Amino acid sequence: MYYVLGQVYQPGPMIYTGRDSVVTAVAIAQPNPMAWIRRIKVIRSSSDENTKAKLFEVNFDTLMAHGDTSKNVVVQEGDIIYVPPTVLGWMALKLQR
Repeated sequence: MYYVLGQVYQPGPMIYTGRDSVVTAVAIAQPNPMAWIRRIKVIRSSSDENTKAKLFEVNFDTLMAHGDTSKNVVVQEGDIIYVPPTVLGWMALKLQR
């Protein structure tokens, strides 16, 4: 499993197939209007407690607009893909609470 969280319509665990990428994971989870798709983060933890987690930032907008797949991270089992809210989206969420 891997996880897609944040500003998406279908957050939660996804079945890991070994061929998944950030683009496919985010497309399946469907970003909502508050999603900051230029700042998607992939958090990859390590099984070794002495090794820090790796953090990748993916600009989904550039990937889709220019077809530049060189920054399209291949998802690994246990990865967390976080789609943050935009600044205005964050403020709206705070006001909602």
